[in-house]
Order: sequence, then C-alpha cells, then structure tokens
Amino acid sequence: TQGRVSTSLTLGPVAGTYKIKAEIFGTYHFIIFTATAFKPSSPPTARIAGVSSPSGAEIYEGDIISLAGTGNDSEDGALTGSALVWSSNIDGKLGEGERIQRSLSAGSHTVTLTVTDSEGKINTDTTTFVVNVNEVPRVSITGASGPEAEIYEGDIISFTGTGFDPEDGALSGVSLVWASDIDGKLGEGESTQRSLSAGQHTITLTAIDSRGKKAIATITVTVRWGIGATGSVT
Repeated sequence: TQGRVSTSLTLGPVAGTYKIKAEIFGTYHFIIFTATAFKPSSPPTARIAGVSSPSGAEIYEGDIISLAGTGNDSEDGALTGSALVWSSNIDGKLGEGERIQRSLSAGSHTVTLTVTDSEGKINTDTTTFVVNVNEVPRVSITGASGPEAEIYEGDIISFTGTGFDPEDGALSGVSLVWASDIDGKLGEGESTQRSLSAGQHTITLTAIDSRGKKAIATITVTVRWGIGATGSVT
C-alpha cells in the first residue's frame, strides 16, 4: 500500500548541510536526502554616533543640526540610504541615510534612528536633547539729523541706531540694515549717511540675528524739494 508519513526534525546546533537517512517503517528500504540548516537571522544594529550644532553645547531654534549614525546587519553588512530613517517626536520624519542636516523646532526632542534590513527586521537607537527658543533681537533708531533742523533734497543725513540679540549680543555690520520706502537700501551698520530724494520717507532699521530672526524700528523723515522749503524729522 502507499501512504504518506510526516515528521519534523530539528537541525543543528551548527548551521550547515546535513545528510538524513530514513527507514521506511516495516521494510528494509531506506531514503537518504539532504537538508540545510541556516543560522537564524538576527535584527540589525542601530547606533546614533553624534549630534552637533554650530552653537556648540547649546542648540537653538534655526540652527542647522548634524545627525550622524550607523546601521549594520549580519547578513547585509553596512546599511545606508533609505535603510536608515531619522525622526523626531516633535517634527516627524527628518531624513534618511548615515548623516543628515536639519533645523528643528524649539522643544525637547527625542530623535530616533530606525534601521531596517533586507528581511524587514528593525532596530532603533534614540537620543534626547533640547532646542532652545531663538529670541527676537531688539533694535532702535537713536538719531536722524541733517546739517540743519530742516531737511532738503541733497542734504547728507546721518542715521544712527543700535541692535542687540539675547543670544548673539550687540549687533553690527550686515546685521543692521537701513532702508527707505522711497530710495531703497541706504546702508548697513550702527550708522550710515545718505542724501534722500524729496518726499515723506519711512526709514527702517532691520536687526537680523545669526539664525535669521528679525526686528524692525521705523521713523518718518520728510525731505522738501528746493531751497527754502521746510523739512522735518519725526
């Protein structure tokens, strides 16, 4: 008669190819076949190697943060690209790969590196750090004066102002920008000198900190056309 018999075998403990001899029950017939035992696949390893910011130990909103990490798998070897995914509990997915650069929102971030191998097995590593609020700078216009109390077209006007940022300290140079709504950009720095065309000008001094936050102060300057006209600074 014909029949079918099934059984289960545990091969090992060493991975490799085994020769198996089976006797057909009640007969002197044997079946010899081979089977291969594979080492069980283990999940990959994930490691966050570093978090760095241009601000050093303190990280501020607007900083470009560098995140570096590695992923390795016993079968696949070193993992790269989309096998490594970075995410934040506040800002969501940040990017892919061994190294990414991103700015993050202010708050306490738990950043996770998720590593996935070719079989879909996953491992993670996490790091926690705080991104501080980047406060708005302060700015003021301290003076705008011509050669006389009255301002005429063609007069050289001296503008002075100050800017201060809680993180950067006193602002100067390109961090302070002067402009007129009529004549456009007038200059940079704590002071500048320019003549203006006739009209009522809104003069702005814009303070810009190292992370791009801005504050603006304004005054109005009226410049009269021609000799003997009356001008004023308010």
